[in-house]
Amino acid sequence: IAALSPLAFFAFYAFANAATLDLTPSRGNYSVGQEFTIRVTVDSADRAINAAEGVIEFPTNLLSVSNVSKEGSIFDFWVLEPSFTNAGSGVGTVRFEGVVLNPGYIGNSGRLVSITFHAKKAGTATVRISRGSVLANDGRGTNILTPPLGSATYTLQVGGPTSFRITNHPRNLVSPGEALVISGTGPPEVIIEISVTRGGETIALFTTKSDGSGNWEAIYSNTLPTGLYKVTAKQ
Repeated sequence: IAALSPLAFFAFYAFANAATLDLTPSRGNYSVGQEFTIRVTVDSADRAINAAEGVIEFPTNLLSVSNVSKEGSIFDFWVLEPSFTNAGSGVGTVRFEGVVLNPGYIGNSGRLVSITFHAKKAGTATVRISRGSVLANDGRGTNILTPPLGSATYTLQVGGPTSFRITNHPRNLVSPGEALVISGTGPPEVIIEISVTRGGETIALFTTKSDGSGNWEAIYSNTLPTGLYKVTAKQ
């Protein structure tokens, strides 16, 4: 029993100080001809990091990259500016390498870059981080990246959801203090504007965002006067 204790402690220590690289969302359904954006993120909740790099691969017969964005990145400056190529023998790449200044970054889902893909034809596209590193802010540049590296699967289809549909709304009266909950389907990863009108007058206007599969839910918590309302959803 005594011999097992140090091993158990060591395993916990390695896990607690690990960092991971992921792709978000990790799956989704998109229409051929549509553009969609994913994020490359880092998780390092227990140890500050000061640098990271990565190479992302994707199938060029199904996808092409139209843009790689640095907006919202945790990096303060770039050792290697984000770049991409849609050429190659069936495999395209995105590359980046950036640095975070002292005291470094600690947290979950820290955005590194955002990649916008164009869906070229129907099929199942696997996007993966083929290699990378995450360096601790410890003065030694210790690589604390732990496998597996992130991967994602996207289903590309002809004639996917292109319009919005409200699939759930109150069938009866909404009680005072009860939130108005509306949900539906539409194109994935888009901002949806919900309007509530009565007699041609707009009573409420708010937004939500569909997920990678095109599903969305909107909640309006303010009290509405008693009456009949028309609810519409549009991009």
